[in-house]
Amino acid sequence: MTNNPLKKHFRQPKIYIKLPSMGRWWPEGSLLMNDNGEFPVMSMTGKDEMMVKNADALMNGAATTGMIESCLPNIKDAWSVPRTDLDTVLIAIRIATYGPEMAVESKCPHCKHINDGAIDLRWVMENIKQPDLDAKFVCDELVLHLRPVDYRAISKLDQDTYEEQRVIMQLAQDNITTSQRQIILESAVKTLAQKLGLRLAESIAKITTEDGDVVTDKILIADFISNTDKTTFDKIRNIINEYSSQYSIPKMNIKCEGCGETYESNLEFDPANFFAPGS
Repeated sequence: MTNNPLKKHFRQPKIYIKLPSMGRWWPEGSLLMNDNGEFPVMSMTGKDEMMVKNADALMNGAATTGMIESCLPNIKDAWSVPRTDLDTVLIAIRIATYGPEMAVESKCPHCKHINDGAIDLRWVMENIKQPDLDAKFVCDELVLHLRPVDYRAISKLDQDTYEEQRVIMQLAQDNITTSQRQIILESAVKTLAQKLGLRLAESIAKITTEDGDVVTDKILIADFISNTDKTTFDKIRNIINEYSSQYSIPKMNIKCEGCGETYESNLEFDPANFFAPGS
């Protein structure tokens, strides 16, 4: 409604951020770029907050994508958010909604004491480590050009992991026969092998062969990964894992209130808890 007299009371941007990718890896039409490279971030609405507390909506990614598009209007397709930008986007929404300070707790590895404290999320956002956006690695006679996966792939991985855990729980049941257990296991192994190739292919932008051919089709890349020998497969997986490990949130240095020792603690974001006023 353009003539709503309450429009001046609608939410306004609270902060502005720059995306680490600077728009790289975003498909055409998924991101509205500004001339200055800054993106407005608004606080969550009541509806957004309700959605991120819905387990089913969190599992299928709908809550997260809906919240991102609601709070960052320049993002037109949140499924396309590359991993390089995801933490920055989520932290910015948290800051815009609840402020920069967030309560944290961690267990001391020396004495097991639970330490309570707070962290300034602005510091976290400024110190997020990012990978080389033009990363490429040589694997035998092939050159792998890597790319960050997008949120669609991340959400799919979460769902696949859940399904794998469900299968494991099913195998542990006492009321199924040995033959039923074998059928379930064989099906799960076959499905896992197919999905693993597709998962790794998501992190490869293209492969250049020794003959100069450039392959960009993810299906063809996944087919190659699934049909290469174990040695090459392990090399590719290790290269991708090493690259993916570069997407990292800075660790916190904490002095234990129990024993006085200092230790490092990982800061992990669980959307169900991260977007809560008391956290």
